Amino acid sequence: MTSTLHPSASAARASWIRPALVFLLVASGAIHLVMTPPHFAESTLMGIGFIVAAIAQLGLAGLIALRPARVLYLGVALASVTLVSLYCVNVAVGLPFAGSRATSEVETVEPEAGHLDDAADGHGAEAEGHADANEQEAEADSHGDFGIRIGSGEPVDPIGGANLAIELASIALAVPLLKRGRSQAP
Repeated sequence: MTSTLHPSASAARASWIRPALVFLLVASGAIHLVMTPPHFAESTLMGIGFIVAAIAQLGLAGLIALRPARVLYLGVALASVTLVSLYCVNVAVGLPFAGSRATSEVETVEPEAGHLDDAADGHGAEAEGHADANEQEAEADSHGDFGIRIGSGEPVDPIGGANLAIELASIALAVPLLKRGRSQAP
């Protein structure tokens, strides 16, 4: 025996989808907002990208909460697919506009011209040791130095992995809302 649900019963069962989508968009937008400063340290363009992603996701969440429309669900799907794609490329090979993290923050210490004797008697090694310590400190403070390395790009850290899962879930929720909107159109 097959049972067909009345359209209003089907709508009632799916009523959780829109609030869940809003929640996911707010969560991902908040993650992008919080992760903006470390990405600005990596690259100005990446920092701007994170701000744009946060504004887009938070804006879509607000619009969907206030006045849901099919075009907004399409916007969620397109934005999320774009962000997931960029993240996957960043993990696989790295983004071409991402700056090098540690090399730009470390200064090389060279002995001065009048102190060549000092470099020969061991003080130069001390200066090299300070440069190595500075490099290690800069690497420890930078974003993207821990996590699971899948490709030659940025490792997948817990925050990035969680945000990826959230964005994939938002796609999974936006698509049925798109389909439902199409079936209800006159």
